[in-house]
Amino acid sequence: MTSIHGLFRAIVLFKVIFVWALLCQAQSLSLEIPASIEKLETSAKKNSSSKTQTSGLLKVEGSQYASSIPGNSTLDQGLLTSVGLKTELETERTFSRADLTAERYVDWGASQFSVQELFWSRSWRDGQSQISVGRKLEYWSKADETWDLGLWQPDSVFDSLRPVEQGLTGVFHSHREGAFDSLAFLSPIFIPTMGPEVKEEDGNLVADSRWYRKPASTFFFNGKERPIVYSLNVPDLKELVQKPGVGYRLRYGADRPGFWAASSLGFKPMNSLLVKYDRKLESSEEGQDTGFAPLYPAVAYHTLWGMDLGYRFNESATEISLSYLEDRPQDIRRDADDPYILQRPSPARATSVQLDQKALIGWIHDPILFSLAYLQIDGGKYDDVDVNGGQHGPVFSQRLNFNRAAQIQAIVTGRLFQKKILSKLRYLREFEQKGMIASGEFQFHQTDKLILSMGADVLGVDDVSESNKDDRFLNQFRANDRIYGGVTYVY
Repeated sequence: MTSIHGLFRAIVLFKVIFVWALLCQAQSLSLEIPASIEKLETSAKKNSSSKTQTSGLLKVEGSQYASSIPGNSTLDQGLLTSVGLKTELETERTFSRADLTAERYVDWGASQFSVQELFWSRSWRDGQSQISVGRKLEYWSKADETWDLGLWQPDSVFDSLRPVEQGLTGVFHSHREGAFDSLAFLSPIFIPTMGPEVKEEDGNLVADSRWYRKPASTFFFNGKERPIVYSLNVPDLKELVQKPGVGYRLRYGADRPGFWAASSLGFKPMNSLLVKYDRKLESSEEGQDTGFAPLYPAVAYHTLWGMDLGYRFNESATEISLSYLEDRPQDIRRDADDPYILQRPSPARATSVQLDQKALIGWIHDPILFSLAYLQIDGGKYDDVDVNGGQHGPVFSQRLNFNRAAQIQAIVTGRLFQKKILSKLRYLREFEQKGMIASGEFQFHQTDKLILSMGADVLGVDDVSESNKDDRFLNQFRANDRIYGGVTYVY
């Protein structure tokens, strides 16, 4: 059966073609492919009032996982191919950008097409005011960006350790006055966070991916644990797509040293789809050991409010920031029409403290970039409820990957045999899940266009016993330790 994410990808592709055609009518576009590691851009003036920038990326990466997935040995290793597409055209009063990515696992057959940005902008009043139409990445919350929460802007989650933020889709109006800048957003449609493509197979929901978060496989009925048989039911896409949303952000001191602040407010669809299922799961006949769960995707709205405060030290290249983001989903009990049960997301409050530092150390020519951050999430769970508000065992327990975590990251750039080298290091400790993520990547720039890379990701939890039934992020994917190596060609 075709999955809901597959249908949404078709909508995204249609929107890309449609908007692209409009942009091509408005101005002459040239193609540009982005480098995910380091963008190489060249500019060429077509006339005195316009310029284009072009760069390219083709990447092949092989991965080997330390553990096997029971019953699916094809996922023990993967060969990933990636292609990007980015176009920018700037004239005296207009600016256009298209930023697209296509990825495919050759071994697994899984693929992903995502649109980070695709918009057209026009400015006036010497660039102080601007209106944009299309899909556009904007700053809404530092906590949301740093921790990939996906509350404001949706993500492309082809690989859960490398989520790619996607822009919101609609009309944007921005205005700058001195140290203040504002942004207003209005959207008539909704495109959710995209994950691995899910399909139904022998009563199970499966995906050709090691990063698919599985729902509960059993439930308790009359004191006995019983298996669940799932089926997918896709409604009319108009019901899911035609969901408007609005947002507003006010910021002070965005691009200058010293004190800065930002506040945002929005009412929009939640980027993660909810699940609705038949309550037969809880009313199986006597003597029957199986619960049947036909699943229906559903969209819920939430109110987002956030405040960021920070200070930039000019001489030391240091920034300290505090970010707060509150997410209040609407009461969805009225949507849990009998005989259905619907996920009810609880409010989430995210608080993040972050220190960013650039430092010169010894023989290293370029500054080392350090980042130290802490995240505290209060709430953010799921309760499955019926029309009367009665609670049932949740299909998924947690909305977000982390609850209480600290991480440190470093990027080191140097020279080896007169060639540029770059190292990325990351360590994250999750205190509630009692686990960690450690990642390292080394890049060797053979030429300006050819980059060789190798790296490793390690996920672990303190309790590895079978009695550990925690279904949160680190326990779900603790078997996904891997090493990888790749070749990237940029042009």
